[in-house]
Amino acid sequence: MYPDKSPFSKEASSARFILTHVLPTCLRAASRCGINVIDFVRHVGVSPLTLVPGHGDLPVKELFRLLNEGTQIGWQTSPGGHVPVLFAECFQFDYLSDATGYLSSSPNLIEASRLFDWVSHLLCPPARIEHHMNKDVVTIVLVFDDAFDDPSVTWSASEAILGTWFNLCRELANAKAVPLKVEFRHPAHPLRKSCDDFYGTTCEFDALRDAITLPRSWLERPLDGSLPVLHKYSKERLQRLLNPTKGLQDLNQHNSTLQSELAEMPGISRRLMDHYLQNPRRLAEGIDAIAFALDVPVRTLQRRLKDAGTSFSNVQAKGRLFVSKNKLLERANAIDDIAELLGFPDRRTFSIFFKRKTGQTPRAWRKLRGIE
Repeated sequence: MYPDKSPFSKEASSARFILTHVLPTCLRAASRCGINVIDFVRHVGVSPLTLVPGHGDLPVKELFRLLNEGTQIGWQTSPGGHVPVLFAECFQFDYLSDATGYLSSSPNLIEASRLFDWVSHLLCPPARIEHHMNKDVVTIVLVFDDAFDDPSVTWSASEAILGTWFNLCRELANAKAVPLKVEFRHPAHPLRKSCDDFYGTTCEFDALRDAITLPRSWLERPLDGSLPVLHKYSKERLQRLLNPTKGLQDLNQHNSTLQSELAEMPGISRRLMDHYLQNPRRLAEGIDAIAFALDVPVRTLQRRLKDAGTSFSNVQAKGRLFVSKNKLLERANAIDDIAELLGFPDRRTFSIFFKRKTGQTPRAWRKLRGIE
């Protein structure tokens, strides 16, 4: 009933996601379902290194697959254990403390929920929340980018994201609210009752949209914790920290440059660079280990690179530069961790390498892009 694969477009297949901002919540939800996370990721064919902040990412399509399979395993390991509901109940902004300040000091729930407009690219890049308001009600609609818009793939993510939004609002208001309507595009599943109990109403499945409808009066009611000075301060800090539009533009430009340069590389250089981009930790390894991974004799690799007008050290340096820029564009990645990932003995050595290639230290390069 719930396939975990779908014919994704090329755009969807290449999109990637860093788990840092949702990982602690995933771990808490999994624990409540009795799921051993390390065993689970190995079972589904994902490297445990992906779970280490700053050391790995994974395709967005894999994010959906992991959530779908984890949800179904949760049904078996814990009676009544529905991962999307547990995710919503466990969610916290563990790595973004200013988000908590912004939420707790908001004047009302409508203002508080604007936060999701800014952080959606951190929680689930292809998804966004839209507010449809009329005189008496507000409908929160979850929309996925066209490349991922398949409810048979996004079904568990839809429940987790809308549930998280609703639970945060409920906790802020310190009052129980029963939605006028809860809609999901996917078919009903064996634990639909968990959704009904969570929302306090009967959820509609096989609907035309993923959405929650609530009385506008409840969302506009003043919150007891409202503190304008703190709210303004937290909002300004978040906008500086996240700066999502500029960050995405920089990342897109960086990836576009990478694709152009890859297309111009000779075959063996391109193969080696592709290997590095798919396995960044191999940038710390010498030519013997890389030749073994590529199933090419060391002398053959050296000769083919020389025939292509380059060398192993040149391609390795180019790979380190590309990967370091990509990692630096993600705020969650500490510079020390990036240096270790790329095989530099310490941050100072990495900074010298980066400045020699770009004219700036990693920190200055980040600061210029509004990331530090």
